[in-house]
Amino acid sequence: MPLSPLLEQNIRHSCNTQALLRAALLRSDFEYLEHFFADIDTRSKNNGGDNHEEVQAFVHFHVLFDAYTFPETKKQLALLHAWTAAYPHSYYAHYFLGEFWELVAADIRTTGLAMDVEPDRWEAAALARDNAAITLLHALTLDAQPVRALSLMMRLFAYLGEPAWMDNLFRHQAGEVTDNSDDISPAGHQRFATYGGSLLTPPTQLPALLQTRDPDEAGYSYWLAQILRFCPNCLDALTTATYYLTPRWYGSHRHMKAFINGPQCAALTEGQRGDLWWVKEFDYLEDLPDHAEDHDDNNPGTDKSLHRQAYQRLLARPLLDHTRIDTLFAYAKFCSYYGELDEAYAMAAEACKLQAQCGWHKPVKLSNFEYLAQDLIVEGIPDPDGVLAHVLQVAEYFEESSWFLLLACAARHEGKWGMPQEPFPGQFERLLTLIAAIESKHDSVTEVLELLWNGGHEQASWWLAHELAHRGVALAQCFLANVYRGEYEDGPEIQVDEKMAEQWQRSAAAAAIPHSKAAYLLARNYLVPPAFTRQKKPEYLYTKQLLEKALAADIDGAKLLLMQIIVNSGSPEEAAWVHAELIPSLLESDDNTEQLITSVFLSYMYGTGQGVALSPFLAHAWANYAQSIDEEEVHKYYLDTTLLLYRKLLINNGIRGWFNRLRKDTPWRELVRTAEAYLPPDFDGDADD
Repeated sequence: MPLSPLLEQNIRHSCNTQALLRAALLRSDFEYLEHFFADIDTRSKNNGGDNHEEVQAFVHFHVLFDAYTFPETKKQLALLHAWTAAYPHSYYAHYFLGEFWELVAADIRTTGLAMDVEPDRWEAAALARDNAAITLLHALTLDAQPVRALSLMMRLFAYLGEPAWMDNLFRHQAGEVTDNSDDISPAGHQRFATYGGSLLTPPTQLPALLQTRDPDEAGYSYWLAQILRFCPNCLDALTTATYYLTPRWYGSHRHMKAFINGPQCAALTEGQRGDLWWVKEFDYLEDLPDHAEDHDDNNPGTDKSLHRQAYQRLLARPLLDHTRIDTLFAYAKFCSYYGELDEAYAMAAEACKLQAQCGWHKPVKLSNFEYLAQDLIVEGIPDPDGVLAHVLQVAEYFEESSWFLLLACAARHEGKWGMPQEPFPGQFERLLTLIAAIESKHDSVTEVLELLWNGGHEQASWWLAHELAHRGVALAQCFLANVYRGEYEDGPEIQVDEKMAEQWQRSAAAAAIPHSKAAYLLARNYLVPPAFTRQKKPEYLYTKQLLEKALAADIDGAKLLLMQIIVNSGSPEEAAWVHAELIPSLLESDDNTEQLITSVFLSYMYGTGQGVALSPFLAHAWANYAQSIDEEEVHKYYLDTTLLLYRKLLINNGIRGWFNRLRKDTPWRELVRTAEAYLPPDFDGDADD
């Protein structure tokens, strides 16, 4: 099922153009970049900004600096500095340098809730924001209509605020223009420094093209007004402005509706206005309603019903082709989530048909397709329109998702789902490079291998796992270790082989394309001994190194195992560190097992004085707490065996008598008061005295 000629032509043009731009960067051919972006700029100005799709496709930082060609930010920054040095009056060189710093600021700040962002992150993000603002202000002096730079500044200030020195410039208080670097903590400076570069000096005056503003005027409204002076139908800026009117940014849907229908958006076509309606609706639609919700569509008050109405309302509006395609795929996800497979497939098929007709060259978002992929691959629903083949053939041209490329490789090898049984040129090499560049933060390898296996395509999964494993992909080696351990049911007749499993697991921990999950699995499955069992020093140090690597990558379970081995085999100083740094967060875990095991180890530490002050009273309190939270006796065997050791240490002539003799020498209340010890939740010490 080949792609339509128009779609394939557009995809090839986009991919070839991106490849030429990246190749020019690699050889520092900045003249080529200058000519390319000057041509886009000319077309944009001659057409009144109507080449929005072309600008969106190519005037973007990640088009130049993709994840696997330029994985290091310091390399990116060095190339941008070389470009601005070679062309000091280049608008686009400074624009992309400003976008670099804006993306650094966003990466430092993270997408989490403001209350969850650490103070040093706020500080470092402010430094990166200042560098972005200073660079973009300079870019404003290099072009008569700097719409893209103004739009980027509006977005930057919307979520990080304007620097104080900029406000002073608007108030004509140039003498008060200073950076805020002296107010930044060492931790903030250190976090900023990891991205490379140095702090820039704020300008002493604003670019002449910026209009004066009222002292009380701030926020996106001023910057939007500057943009619309030059491009009244700037869809990028108006879309950004709509987003920052959402409730999460202290706006409301009522304000969004008024803005979309208001004078600032008057120059848009109805199709372009549809992009703004999309922002409004998806502020609500991006989170799927809970499965536990009432699924009765006749009840207009349920989340499910409201979501469906929003999708239908949006699809009834005039939309740009690419927005309609995205909406149809998102609606397919919604329907698939609720098991409405016929409707889900119909929406996806309509999206693919429209994409083939209009030639929109972007791949579908994985988040909008993975549910339907599950239906097609695991549930085996019919695919008469070749939806899966269409999606995979579009995605395999791009280096945006290892998930799609993995599935495409397996589909081509097996000739499944309408894919041609022939390799895509250079696909495996591109896949390996992409995995090495981005899989450290993801695990698409295991997801796809398990998807194939669970769908009854074990041979395809087995082939792909071996191809990746023999090329040094740690996650594939972990998968094979799990297969040989017997963790997957059905499939080929593979005998459980612990020796082979351990061999693959050890290979994974030292793989050429590593993943911290491999280090954790080796430690968990083969190195961490039973509770309260000491390791020999070389093995302990190796296990500790693996778990520290896994902990640094936030691998679930690494913290608990690290606590265990240090208490088992570490020095008193290391155990004291565990008590101060790891145990508090483990006790606050939502995982009952983590709380239970941590309580047992705390009891052991207080009962033996391992890294903490000896306190049999607290040891007994934590032992009782551990047993109290094991209400269903799921971990009864664990408790019975692990509590046995330290109880032998404590029980001499009756546990109560021993406690009474030592209690005077161990003032547990003083230990708790000075934060040298912890009490179980809801503990009433007086009741046990």
